[in-house]
Amino acid sequence: MLWYKSWLETRWRFLIGLVLLRIVAAGTVFDYPQVLKLLPLMPTVNTNNEVEQRIKEIGDLSRTYGGYI
Repeated sequence: MLWYKSWLETRWRFLIGLVLLRIVAAGTVFDYPQVLKLLPLMPTVNTNNEVEQRIKEIGDLSRTYGGYI
């Protein structure tokens, strides 16, 4: 009985969390084609600038869907 009462009091929190999780997951899946369109614009020159090196590493990881996730 205590479990049922707890469920009744918190079910909307669980359902809202589930809906938000689905929205974020769908957004990740639908954003990936846009990321693929931007990958050819990534710099290919090796530089000594730390920020550019990090951006290049992120771009290299994003070339596969697993790396993107």
